[in-house]
Amino acid sequence: LLHLAFPQEYAARQIEESELGPAPSLPQEEKMLPLFVLEPLLPGQRMFLYVYELRYRLLVQRVLNYSSDRCFGMIGYTNNEDANFSSREIAKRGTKVEITAHGSNPDGRFRLEIVGRKMFKIVHKRESEGGYIEAAVDDDDVADLNDDDHDRQEDAFELGKDVIKRYHEWEKLVKENGWERHSDHLKGVKDTLGPMPTEDEIGKLAVWVAAMINPIPPLGVAYEIRPAILAAESGYERLQVVHKGLEDSIIRVSKPFDTVELLGFRISMNRVISGVLGLVLAALFQYHFKSTIDRRMEETI
Repeated sequence: LLHLAFPQEYAARQIEESELGPAPSLPQEEKMLPLFVLEPLLPGQRMFLYVYELRYRLLVQRVLNYSSDRCFGMIGYTNNEDANFSSREIAKRGTKVEITAHGSNPDGRFRLEIVGRKMFKIVHKRESEGGYIEAAVDDDDVADLNDDDHDRQEDAFELGKDVIKRYHEWEKLVKENGWERHSDHLKGVKDTLGPMPTEDEIGKLAVWVAAMINPIPPLGVAYEIRPAILAAESGYERLQVVHKGLEDSIIRVSKPFDTVELLGFRISMNRVISGVLGLVLAALFQYHFKSTIDRRMEETI
């Protein structure tokens, strides 16, 4: 059907695919993970991705055709906001993601559903001949407590309990004060992430809570803490990051969000008022313009 509906695009796609091949083979110990540089996705987060850049189309094509696990790396940039965008460096840690569903357009663009599986740390990286970055990586299984924190095990346990308490407070405020973008917003995110880890699993707990307060689809109620979560050197450090993120967000969501609900979606009253004012101004302009034209026509007659 594609070659009948889009003959030129289909022919160009066939030529492009015929030139594609697997990435150059490497020794097993130097197996490289292709990297998609976009944002700091966390394990468990689900994302829909539209791939249009040629280098990333090549990456996806190779993953679909030649990778047994259909996985690639999703990674963001460092937190150096003072640097120009073009000179920003990619982060040292990211998340291995799996393609769980995909579709393609006649021109070779892809529509993907991806899910974060596990975090990794870059050992070394290079630019591939396809233009995208690839890296040798290690699984980023940081310990809940590093060597300097073993004497703080009790503190970490208590902090974990407080994070759970504050998370439930945060979730209640988000729902009661109308901060969800649509009905069952948080429920959908929780269904994707699975059950909350316990305070005994402080690293997993920190990642789970970070994925809730910086969710996909976004809520816009908390500072972006996922880069700091990925960069942390221990589960305890991650727990400290997410505890601060919860505290800051609770201040924000403790006040009602001025919204109205329309067709299951919550819309800001400011946007509603702006939209109504825009329609009124447009109607007044149209009336004035029509009146001016009618008056000039009468004067001409």
